Amino acid sequence: MIDYGTSMQEILNELFDGVYIVDSKKRIVFWNKSAESVTGYRASEVLGKSCADNILGHLDVFGRSLCDDRCPLERTLHDGGCYSENCFIQHREGHRFFVSLRTVPIFGKDGATIGAAELFNDFSTKGERVQRREDFVDTDPITGAKSRSFVEMALHSKLEDMKRYGWGFGIIFIDIDNIEDIRENFGNKTGDRLVKMVLQTLSRCARSYDVVGRWGEMEMLMIVSNIKEEQLTFVSDRLRALVGNSKLHTGSETIKATISLGATFVHTADTATSILKRADALLNESKLSGGNKTTCR
Repeated sequence: MIDYGTSMQEILNELFDGVYIVDSKKRIVFWNKSAESVTGYRASEVLGKSCADNILGHLDVFGRSLCDDRCPLERTLHDGGCYSENCFIQHREGHRFFVSLRTVPIFGKDGATIGAAELFNDFSTKGERVQRREDFVDTDPITGAKSRSFVEMALHSKLEDMKRYGWGFGIIFIDIDNIEDIRENFGNKTGDRLVKMVLQTLSRCARSYDVVGRWGEMEMLMIVSNIKEEQLTFVSDRLRALVGNSKLHTGSETIKATISLGATFVHTADTATSILKRADALLNESKLSGGNKTTCR
């Protein structure tokens, strides 16, 4: 049993960082207020559970699981070392977001490692904390994501910047696979939650200068700035992996989503119409080949 004292608990609850503590068997024994607000999980929902239950489902920057054989907490418990990692964790509502975490050991009176703490920062909302100047921008009423009109304006702006300064960029058309079946089986409300989960994952795993918005009922569009053509497939496949490792809980059911993507790099001769037409055709290729795929040209 870890005894870190009432005063220490009060201090940890005042930190802006999310903090949780596990015992030597990786059972969660403390979950601070910031961990609640950042992840959506209340302390009462996770205390006593094992972090091996994949509550936060840590993924590395390539979308690969850290929870099997590369868990920082496991390493800290094993050798008493401190470890850092940039990774993606899962919110209670299913979406993924980017954090920087650090694990530190907790030692007993005899010097043995009796537990470990994980501290994490939510980088995906730092821009929101610093400025709110875009609060007036049109947003999709269901998901809170950028609206189609905003994305269209951003696309035209990026085209002008590319022609003026030579700044290359790409666009990615994204569609949720089998969303009609999910709506039919679980209802429209759950279908809307799933769309929101996917958009939240895309938005919060994107860089601050990228643009993500809802394009149609099921389609989303992402503008990827400051990128080379050969990097676009990697970015698209990482998004696909992050969404594929997100999950939505509804009652006793757990729903997972996959996405199909059509990605293309924009050239100086392109217009908004030609870009969107090409990306839409590539998206259709991905869907016709069975979905859960990226087609990039």
